[in-house]
Amino acid sequence: MKVGEIDTPALLVDSNVLNKNISLMSAARPGESLRPHVKAFKSSYLAKELVAA
Repeated sequence: MKVGEIDTPALLVDSNVLNKNISLMSAARPGESLRPHVKAFKSSYLAKELVAA
């Protein structure tokens, strides 16, 4: 798919970067759970990924 074919607005996420950032946040606060602020990204998929971390 080409960028021009994507309906907008669209949330595009680099999953490698997302997973790395989740790992870094989890490592920075071992034993604590992350609580995503869904309003910032408005994506139930991303919220589930963060909660699962």
